[in-house]
Formats: sequence, structure tokens, C-alpha cells
Amino acid sequence: MIWASRGRRCGTRVMACGPRRMRLLFFDFTINFGGGPQGSLYLCRRLNVDHEVHVVDAYGTCREYCEAVRAAGLPLHILYPKAQDTYIGAKDKPVKRFLRAATQIPDFLRIRHRLIRTVVDIRPDAIWVNNEKSLAFLVSSRALRRVPTAMYVRGWATPDQVSPFLCWLMKKYLAAIIAHARASIEQLKKRGIPESKLFYTPNTICVEEVVRRATTTPAVCEPQDPRVKLLLPAARFQPAKGQDTAVRALRRLEDQGVDAVLWLPGKIGTGEDPGFRQEVLHLADDLGVRERVRLLGWQDNMPALMQACDVVVLPTHTEGFPRSILEAMLLKKPVCATPVGGIPEAIQHGSTGYLFEIGDAEGLAEAVRQVVTDPEATRALCRRAYELFQEHHRPEQHTQAIVRMFEHICPSAPRKPS
Repeated sequence: MIWASRGRRCGTRVMACGPRRMRLLFFDFTINFGGGPQGSLYLCRRLNVDHEVHVVDAYGTCREYCEAVRAAGLPLHILYPKAQDTYIGAKDKPVKRFLRAATQIPDFLRIRHRLIRTVVDIRPDAIWVNNEKSLAFLVSSRALRRVPTAMYVRGWATPDQVSPFLCWLMKKYLAAIIAHARASIEQLKKRGIPESKLFYTPNTICVEEVVRRATTTPAVCEPQDPRVKLLLPAARFQPAKGQDTAVRALRRLEDQGVDAVLWLPGKIGTGEDPGFRQEVLHLADDLGVRERVRLLGWQDNMPALMQACDVVVLPTHTEGFPRSILEAMLLKKPVCATPVGGIPEAIQHGSTGYLFEIGDAEGLAEAVRQVVTDPEATRALCRRAYELFQEHHRPEQHTQAIVRMFEHICPSAPRKPS
């Protein structure tokens, strides 16, 4: 049966959740400080208030991530900082992917050895990971398999995201699987993952931090620009984020008499093809809207951009439950998004936002037009979205649910002194 965020199993039995002081370890291969690593770090910070949390990173090459971990006061253990090649990639080219992985075998062996030594030294009550690669390293050693392990599935968990190998690892080795979208839970159930391992926990954000950062003025754009400002809050340029759809919608908005500008933050991620970014720029040139498209580069203060914009657009092809949706709801900014993953759990069409289909530039343009032409309805929509956030996505609710999950998979952890 699925464990819900209120600590109930099918609404009948409440999990025992007396206070325990646990030692927890988060292990990852972090090469880009996007939404997933940011969410993981925020979870580490919250858990570290009442428990002991250690962060283990394979390479330590993502400067933004390592600086954020240290700034949070969390112990950071870097396993092999001398690694030269930290990215495999080529998911659609299995032979190339295999050859790249083969060249990294010596590094992988060093990482595995140091991971075992680190885990033995820390002696955690439980470990959690975010991806297949990290999980594969953990199950490669009998010593590591003795520690209860959970996996946080932050994506939609569709078959293209959960390989047959990962599905097998989940069934055989994981003590728990956390997902912050019901859509992800349903996908995992279809793959035969036992319901007893599935924990649904709605996503969250740091309310105080988002509000504080939203009060600053972004230096990379013109908040006083009289045009309608559209923000696509993606950390990276890639086809799945739908930047091309947003550019096409910009052309349609201009044809309809809506004077708009599109803000595109984000960078080309490690190991990713830079060609898509150029495709987006060529598309903007071809459609005659290049002057209306602003490339902002990597941004570490998305709330400030969000506060300065008029509409948040997410023409994404796949998501779990994006943090940017919650930031917009908290800041009372209207959202126009695709109905993928957990997005429809927060954005109810016409009530808390507007939905349009993947690749539907005309649908996105129409959603934006409704936002800007009916300000009274937009204010009511934003208010309902804010109330939904307050009811279901508060950080304390998320933390309590995660703690209950860890207490369930490591019941022998010592209790905190009263």
C-alpha cells in the first residue's frame, strides 16, 4: 500500500513516529545545480535541524552545489575530486554511452572504494539517492547494501526515465521510494513496484528564502519594461524544457497585439549539446522576434526574476513536480504550463492557472492572452493558487513526511533525548 504524506497507510493505520535522532547520508553525482539538487539540498538542511545529515558527492566539480552545501553547514564528503571525465551522456546512443562508461571504469572503482570507506566511517542509519547511477554504486557492495536505502524520484518516472535495470534495482534493493507527484506514483505502480515501498510526499520550497530573495532587483533584465514579461524558469537549455514553443508563442502574441518579451534564463548543462540553444535563436530570427527574446544565462536568484515578471510559462515536455510552480504560487504569479507529471495537481485549468498541450504554441499564447486581458480574473486565480500552496505544500508538512519514511525503514535508530 502507498504511504501518504500524512503518515497513513491507506487511511487506516498511522505509522509509529516517536522522535528519533537519525544519522542520514545523501549520495549523488552532482554536475549541475538545477532544481533536483536544489531540492535535495533544501531537504538536507531541514532534516539536519533534528538529525545528523552528511552529504557525499562523487566528484565535487559543481562549484555552486558545493558552496551551497558548505554554506548550509552540512558535512560535505567528496570522493574523487581528481576525476577528469565526469559525464557519460549519449542516452540515445548506447554504443557511444558504453564506450564512454568503459573509459571511466578506473575512476568508478576508486569512487566505489571511497564510498564504502566513507559509509563505514559515518555509519548512517539510512542513505538516500536521486538517480540510477548513485543507486547502482550503493548496491555494488554487500557492506553498502546493509544500510537501508531510499530513492527520491523527482521526475515523472515514465518508462524512458526509469530503465528496466533501475526498475529491477528498485524492486530488489530499495527500502523506500519517495515521489512528490501522484503521477509519478502511478507510473511506478505500472512498472510493478510494490506499493509498500511507495511514499507520496508533495513537493515544497523554502518560503522565507523565496520571499526574501524575491525582494531584490534582478540585474540582468529590465523590470520596468512596459511590455508583458514572460519568464520560462529553466536552469538549462534543452528540448524538453520547450524554449522553442515559447518563442513560437511569442510570435503569435505579437500577431494578436500583445506586446511581450520572453526571458530565458539557463545555461548549457555539462555534457549537453549546445546546438538546441542556437536552434532557438535561429527560430527567433526566422519569426522576427529575436529582439523580444532575452537570454539571461545562469541565474541563482529565480525568485527575483519571477517577482519582476508578469507571467510564468512552462512549456515543458516532462516534469515530476517543478519547484518553479510552487515559487510562482507563493509569489502570486500566474502560471501557464503543460499538463505533464505532477503539474495538474497544482495547476487546475482556469482555477489556479492555465494548461496547454506539449508543443502547442497557440495554446500557450491564448493562455497568456487570457492572463493579461482579464486582470481581475488573474488576481483571483493567483489567490486560489496561493491558498493551495499554503494548504498542501508547506515545508513542515514535507519534512514530517520524510522523517516518518526514514523512521519506517530504520526503526532501530536511537531516540533523541528528551
